[in-house]
Amino acid sequence: MTKLKNWHRRLVILFLSLLFVASGLFLALKTFSENIVFFVTPTELKAQEKKYSNKLIRLGGIVKVGSIKNISSDHSIEFIITDLKNEVVVRYKGAVPVLFKEDSGTIVQGKVKDNIFYAQELLAKHDENYMPKEVVDELKKSGRWKENSIKYPGDDPDLLNKPPYDICN
Repeated sequence: MTKLKNWHRRLVILFLSLLFVASGLFLALKTFSENIVFFVTPTELKAQEKKYSNKLIRLGGIVKVGSIKNISSDHSIEFIITDLKNEVVVRYKGAVPVLFKEDSGTIVQGKVKDNIFYAQELLAKHDENYMPKEVVDELKKSGRWKENSIKYPGDDPDLLNKPPYDICN
């Protein structure tokens, strides 16, 4: 009789342990999936707009020349982000970074509603070397990519022969 009780006790402990581990994994995965923010290009957004509708995402591309407009009624700006294939209208209310300008890379975080991307966060990129691969490919196709741009000081052989303090001069 005691062998049966020990067997039941082990089975209950094993079952409770598995239940505890499974619930912990479920909570961890649920929290992770709620906090993940997808990065998309305008082409990806246009192709799967319903998938991303009312979900927090990051949209990256280039600010279209001549598209920045100030909306005085609510102190916001409206502009177009393009990856040179597709365009997305973006509205943003908040502090605009100093580096934000036309024909420059930018990333916005927010939600799409009624074909307009409502940005909660605006990041201006100061270096085209950090652009998504898709945007770089489109820039290369259009001839607007600067292939010889230096990414790091070590990429320039002339800088290797100079003392570090001369690099800035």
